[in-house]
Amino acid sequence: MARLAGLLALFAAVTAVTAAPSALHRRQDTSTTSTAPVDAKPQCRCYPGEPCWPKQKQWDAFNSTIGGKLVATVPIGSPCHDSSFGPLDPTACTALKSKWNDPATHFTSSSSIMSPFFANASCDPFLSANTQCVTGTYVQYAVAATSTDDFQKTIAFAKDRNLRLVVRNTGHDFFGKSTGAGALAIWTQGIKDVTPMNYQSGAYTGPAMKIGAGVLGQEVYEVASQNNVVVVGGACPSVGIAGGYTQGGGHSLLTTKYGMAADHVLEWEVVTPNGDLVVASPSQNQDLYWALSGGGGGTYGIVRSMTVKTFPELKTAAATLAYSSTGINPDLYFDLFKIFLTCMPAIVEAGGSTVWILTPLGFKVAPVMIPGSTKDAIDTILQPFLQKLRDNAIPFLYSNVDYASYHDAFQATTPFKSLTETHTGGRLIPKSLVSTDDGLNQFVSAMRAIVSKGPFISGLNLDASKKTDFADNSVNPAWRDAAMHIILLTPYNHNDWNAAQANQRAMTEQIVPIIKNITPGGSCYLNEGDFNEPDWQRTFYGSSYQKLLSIKQKYDSSNMLWGRTAVGSEAWYETDDKHLCKA
Repeated sequence: MARLAGLLALFAAVTAVTAAPSALHRRQDTSTTSTAPVDAKPQCRCYPGEPCWPKQKQWDAFNSTIGGKLVATVPIGSPCHDSSFGPLDPTACTALKSKWNDPATHFTSSSSIMSPFFANASCDPFLSANTQCVTGTYVQYAVAATSTDDFQKTIAFAKDRNLRLVVRNTGHDFFGKSTGAGALAIWTQGIKDVTPMNYQSGAYTGPAMKIGAGVLGQEVYEVASQNNVVVVGGACPSVGIAGGYTQGGGHSLLTTKYGMAADHVLEWEVVTPNGDLVVASPSQNQDLYWALSGGGGGTYGIVRSMTVKTFPELKTAAATLAYSSTGINPDLYFDLFKIFLTCMPAIVEAGGSTVWILTPLGFKVAPVMIPGSTKDAIDTILQPFLQKLRDNAIPFLYSNVDYASYHDAFQATTPFKSLTETHTGGRLIPKSLVSTDDGLNQFVSAMRAIVSKGPFISGLNLDASKKTDFADNSVNPAWRDAAMHIILLTPYNHNDWNAAQANQRAMTEQIVPIIKNITPGGSCYLNEGDFNEPDWQRTFYGSSYQKLLSIKQKYDSSNMLWGRTAVGSEAWYETDDKHLCKA
């Protein structure tokens, strides 16, 4: 047992992951202090060092209009380098590296991002002290916004001076949308209001919660628990719930019971790229409401708050399980995985969801969760799988508990508390594939082929077919027919850029194609996939893309908001020296 515990401790350290992407190829040094092009590139956003770039007195004047909230970027890794930002500070550097995997290290920064490739090794604390430390692909400035007035003044300043504008909250961004060389960011982390209410409209009357743009999932869950309600939110508690999570659809351990996060938005308070503050709901600005509710974040406007439907707190059963692959014949290892998957339809039918992680090192489930049910129900459903483990004398750890509340179950069983840096791919697995034995065999064979190449696979079994009863939205229709959402993960290497590049290329060219081959014409969650996806419009947005594009063009005709794979992003591109230019 001690041997198993040791193996599982190692296994847990490498499998308790959240997704974060990385590289296609390394960009050039984009230091904003060493080069100065003669003039701005035609049809490009203004870039530091160009004559069009605002003078310091203009930045100072702008700062005075927003109450001193302008933050000039100092790269988070600067204590680990001798640079224009200051001398090497070994003590501070060691402290930074020791807490690097704590999301708070990054979401308290106005510029840091949790997807290391998009930092472009601009100022990497894990590289030697004599390597570059420049602003690079971090935003040049950020406005620590606390009001819609801050949004409006920042938009106007960026528009008047042709600056690249991005929206950022926590830095949980797997596609690099919330950063960019030479960009001015609207940083929403300071907008922390959470207000439970009794909402009344023609579409819905009942309990709800208004959530500011900077509120983290964990902050919402605490307020919800105090008010004896639940909010549909993500498994990673440090994700900003009103940002790209809900705007991208938002899967949850509550999805099977209630639907996607976007399904429960009652209204959005949003500043459009024209600077107008509007409310988007099922009864006003309906097209904008539709687009914001599933069509991707940072694209159609800058959200100040959202109001969502809440549900009564409920008793919840949740189980976790783990075993090592050591000593298990590979055929048996994947046969066990198949038997596990055959139990999942019953979990989903009971209103539950399951998160699992399949790796070359072992298999982990954290959790199987059924809100409103009992641990006995979970035991009964998992019995064939558990018995197969026992019959083959495979040591495993299993815990199954009846919790007094969903909040208690969530806190006890979700492992996604720290950051693990990876390259990602993903796929929505349709029910039609895995509802037959032949299809399930194809899926398991594909998972085996992927694992044999070294990646980890994280899966979520759920049923997202429950839609809102008060309005339509732009959640990718493929979610409604999906049995699973899977994320493919390869490690990011801070110390070996060539290895990091190779892992990213392998994701795009070798790993994702394996799962595409058995899901032709399929889709992927727009927040958790391969940012190099060549057919991204269809893959991430499905049949909604053309309607979303028309709404984008209506509300942001000048393309003030741009992000990689965001709706309308094909109209612009990043050059090798990171200028953002019209295509």
